[in-house]
Amino acid sequence: MINQTISHYRIQERLGEGGMGVVYKALDTRLDRPVALKFLSPEYSREPQALERFRHEAKAASALNHPQICTIYDIGEHEGQPFIVMEYLEGVSLKDRILLRPLTTEEVIEYSIQISSALEAAHARGIVHRDIKPANIFITNQGSAKILDFGLAKLAPRETGLDATTTMGAMKTNAGTAVGTVAYMSPEQARAEDVDARSDLFSMGVVLYEMATGQQAFAGPSVAVVYDSILNRDPVPPARFNASLPNQLDHAIQKALEKDRRLRYQHSAELRADLERLRRDLLAGRSTFVQVRDVTPPMPAPAQAAAFGGKSSKVALMLGVIPGVGALYNAEYKKAAIQIVAFALLSALNSSFRGGLARFFDYLTVGFWAYMVFDSWHTARARQNAMRVP
Repeated sequence: MINQTISHYRIQERLGEGGMGVVYKALDTRLDRPVALKFLSPEYSREPQALERFRHEAKAASALNHPQICTIYDIGEHEGQPFIVMEYLEGVSLKDRILLRPLTTEEVIEYSIQISSALEAAHARGIVHRDIKPANIFITNQGSAKILDFGLAKLAPRETGLDATTTMGAMKTNAGTAVGTVAYMSPEQARAEDVDARSDLFSMGVVLYEMATGQQAFAGPSVAVVYDSILNRDPVPPARFNASLPNQLDHAIQKALEKDRRLRYQHSAELRADLERLRRDLLAGRSTFVQVRDVTPPMPAPAQAAAFGGKSSKVALMLGVIPGVGALYNAEYKKAAIQIVAFALLSALNSSFRGGLARFFDYLTVGFWAYMVFDSWHTARARQNAMRVP
C-alpha cells in the first residue's frame, strides 16, 4: 500500500501491526499534515454489528478534545476495509519506554497525572476505555503521554478466546463476556460484570505499579493464574521493588488496586489530585519515603538466659579462678564441664613432661586459666546488660 492514495491520504510508510490491524503513516494532502491510518483487519469488517459499534464509538472518541488523548480525525473505507485516521505521533509506547530504562519518580508522577487527566475527560463524557495498558499509552518525543485506541476495546469478533500471552493478549469477546487485556483487567472485568469508570482506574493502578517498579502487578504462566491473582491475591508491595518510592505514591497505587471498587478511587479527579499534591510536595522537599524494615521479632533466648545466673560480674570474676565454677555461676553447665575436663587434661600433661614441653604446658595452663576468668566475667556482664534492655 506504500505510495497509494486513499481518499486524500497518501500512504508513506508502515508503522506497525497489532491485534486490530495495520497502521501506516500517511500525508493528508488537503491539510498537508502527517496522519496515522489504522486499517482494521478483515475479521472485523465482516461483522455488521461490530462495524456499527466501531463507527459509533469512533464518533464518541473523536468528540474527545484533550491533549493527552490521541485525536481521531476521520473514519473511512477502502475496498471494503474500514480505516481510522488518527493523529500522527512520534515517540515510543509506554510499554517500550518501561523496558528501555527505569522511570524516575518524577516521570512516573508526571505521566500518571497526564493519563489521569485524560481519563477524567473521557469519563465525564461517559466513555470507559476498558483496555488501559502500557501498550495503549504513547510517550511522545516531547515527553507527553497520550492514550491510544479510545473506545475501540468493545470492537471484537463474536467468537471468544484468548491470546496465549497473558501479559499482552487481548480477549476477543461478544456482549456479556470479559473485555480487555488479561493482566490489566479489573476484578469486575475478569468476572464479566458491568464496568464503569472505576474499572479504568484499577487498570490505571496496574500501569502505575508497572511504571514505578518495572514489574507487572499481576503476572503468571497462564491465563488462569493471572485471573486468580487479579481476583484473589494482592501484588507484592511496590516498595519491595523500589525502595525510593514516596509513601504517597505507594498509597495511591495500592488504593487504585483495591479489588472492591467501592474502596477504590471513585473518580479520576481524586487520583489526579493525589498525584498533583505529591508532585508539589516533592518540589517543596516535603515528601516522605517508604522504609522497608525488618519486622522479625527478636529472639527471646538471650533475655530468658539472662534471668538465670550471672547476676554479678565481680562475683563471676572471682569464681572464674576455680575451673568450671565461674561457668556454673553463669548457668553454663556444659561449658563448666568442658572447662573442668580441659584443665584436668592440661594439668596431667604438664606433670608428664620435662624440660621445654613442661614449660609449654605451663604457659598453656596459665593461658587457659586466664581465659576462664575473663569468660566468666564477660558472660556475666553481657547478661547484666541484656537485663537492662526494655
